[in-house]
Amino acid sequence: MLGWAEWLNAEVAFLGGDWEEMRRHSDRALSLMPSAMHILAQRAHLECELGDFGEAEKYLDRLLEVQHLFSPAPSLEFAIPAILIPVMGRIISQFDRLDTVSQSAEAVLGSP
Repeated sequence: MLGWAEWLNAEVAFLGGDWEEMRRHSDRALSLMPSAMHILAQRAHLECELGDFGEAEKYLDRLLEVQHLFSPAPSLEFAIPAILIPVMGRIISQFDRLDTVSQSAEAVLGSP
């Protein structure tokens, strides 16, 4: 429960533009839930928006490591990368993971 509360606090800080507060809550949330894809995605997005592309890539890499623990399915584990990677690509103007986007999207959309 505490991890979810920290994530929600991070989201409020993100939406309010308080980047350092967002990072503090995100760090706490990730210390409690290190494989939580929604938190990893949120943090990758923040770092990308702030121009710290190396840090954003680290969080994205962690997110994709977690994704590989799951079988393809219509789930958040596959929906999140299908959404996040194009968003980050648009910000960075780099589209080198489109194969991952396609595979993730197919897992979500290809199920009955």
